Amino acid sequence: MKPAVKWSLLASVVGLCIFYAGTLYAPATVADAGAENSAPKFPDHYYAMRDGERYGYEAALSVDDQNAGRSLSRVVMFFYHGTKGEGRDKRWQISSVEGNSMIFAECDAVCDFATLTTLTAGVGRTREEVVRVAPQSLLGSVFFDAMRGKLSPSTSKDGSTSWLDRKTGRLITIPAIR
Repeated sequence: MKPAVKWSLLASVVGLCIFYAGTLYAPATVADAGAENSAPKFPDHYYAMRDGERYGYEAALSVDDQNAGRSLSRVVMFFYHGTKGEGRDKRWQISSVEGNSMIFAECDAVCDFATLTTLTAGVGRTREEVVRVAPQSLLGSVFFDAMRGKLSPSTSKDGSTSWLDRKTGRLITIPAIR
């Protein structure tokens, strides 16, 4: 190791030790007493509302929305269809209704990307595309909740669930396990 690198590394370690020593041994003040309770906490879930079997997520305002003077974000409602497969083959599926179309999103255990499939009433599958799932995005929030078990699958009256078979473009019914 070069001497300049050693001194730089040593200076960094010493700086960290001084920083931590200062924070560990700093005397507590009255203002510090409530600091533990005011620290931001990890949310239990990201959905803003629930309406029956649908979960509502707030969409961020776009630049166009802001330029148009809109100040309220819209809530996008999603159905959760559950999981299929095990281990590395495990997949999650959600959907949202837009007009006379239903948009399904499916991702695998890594969930860096999702396949979006649009089914239009009277037509069938009209579009399929792959999109990146960013952690802080609307889609990322829904899948994150699903993967952590915060969503319950949508079911029919008989307890069955539906799943879009992407190969055929058809909805299949998965009977309830009793």
